[in-house]
Amino acid sequence: WRLTGGYAWLHTSFSRGLGTDKDVPRQQFHLRSSIDLTRGWELSGALYYVDPISVLSADLLNPKPVPAYVRLDVGLNWRAKKHFELAVWGQNLLDGGHPEFASYKTTAIVEIPRTIYSKLTWRF
Repeated sequence: WRLTGGYAWLHTSFSRGLGTDKDVPRQQFHLRSSIDLTRGWELSGALYYVDPISVLSADLLNPKPVPAYVRLDVGLNWRAKKHFELAVWGQNLLDGGHPEFASYKTTAIVEIPRTIYSKLTWRF
């Protein structure tokens, strides 16, 4: 079983330009875990927390709020052979979607959706 984690705290102070100290999350946290179930099978998961931010978009006078969010990813990997691996992952499993950032090109906030995907890897 492998367990790793991390925490970041960022203190900023902007005195010029368009940026503010609310453009970046003040706190972020992650916890990752993986365990070998049986020969060739591995279960992995990751939990992330990100503080709220207020970002500038194309409408420079009205910063857009991006609320804090928690994200959970879970995956199952199967190593059938030394060079062949199959994986199924679910990302952002706690909600159907959440905003993470805005673009200076548009006033829209980008939503990150819940995603299920599979991956086939062949190493040669």
